[in-house]
Amino acid sequence: DEPRSSGPRSSLGIGSGSDDVVGSRREFARRFVEGIGKLDGNTSGDCRKKTIGLVVRMPKVAGLGVS
Repeated sequence: DEPRSSGPRSSLGIGSGSDDVVGSRREFARRFVEGIGKLDGNTSGDCRKKTIGLVVRMPKVAGLGVS
């Protein structure tokens, strides 16, 4: 009994609801920001400013439409 494949459509991401896509992007962005926050605690000065700028831009890059 081999597991059934959803076919080529699932491998292309076709058929998953847009809510699933947005949810996974939000989860990625949340974890990314959380990880950057942990790294930010270990940096200082100029590096910290760059890290904060990256965190501010990340939701746009992840396609969340947050401005």
